[in-house]
Amino acid sequence: MGLSPNGGWSITVEAHFYVILPFLLIIAEKRPSALIGFVLAAISIRLAIYLSGLDIQQFAYGTIVGRIDQFVFGIIAFKYKRIFKGNHGLAISVMAIFFAIYYLFDLQGGGKDGSKVWWILLPTIEGIAYCTLIAWYDNSFSHSLGPVSRLIGKMGEYSYSIYLTHFFFVFQMAQFIAAHVMALDNFYVAMAWSAISFMLMMPIGYISMKLIEEPPRRFRKKYVV
Repeated sequence: MGLSPNGGWSITVEAHFYVILPFLLIIAEKRPSALIGFVLAAISIRLAIYLSGLDIQQFAYGTIVGRIDQFVFGIIAFKYKRIFKGNHGLAISVMAIFFAIYYLFDLQGGGKDGSKVWWILLPTIEGIAYCTLIAWYDNSFSHSLGPVSRLIGKMGEYSYSIYLTHFFFVFQMAQFIAAHVMALDNFYVAMAWSAISFMLMMPIGYISMKLIEEPPRRFRKKYVV
């Protein structure tokens, strides 16, 4: 992870995931529920890292040891997607519980100092929440092709490019606004400026995607019919 600057750690995690993906797909084809074994193994490894005194947050946040939970639960959610279709009560309940857990996590330090123990299970909690909400959203709604829908779609299309490049701008943007426009010590003011800054990143994300991320995609194969 240390060799990957800024958001590049996520590319390393994805590469590690592709190494074990064939085994995951074989298991998913025969018995999807058995994939939970990978999550249990990851939890055990994170517990061992925590007990050894190493930086559990580094491993849980920025390596496959923490991110495997999200990949596995994503595969499971795809296999059992019929459960999530139109299940609004499940989605609302999971979202409410997830927000409550993160609120408690933040109250206890957000992973700093004594609250680092959270990182043993936090990747699992995130994986369950994300797969539930994405599977529910993806299977429960049909969307128009109007301008607003297309704009939101482009945000998603450029989102990873924006993530990879925003480290070069985000802190300087915040400092400039605070120094020359207005203070950002109010949550709602900061959120409004975040939305404006995100839109300013859209052209940069577009350029990054077209020049860096998109060219290799011509070699990919269709995996969903």
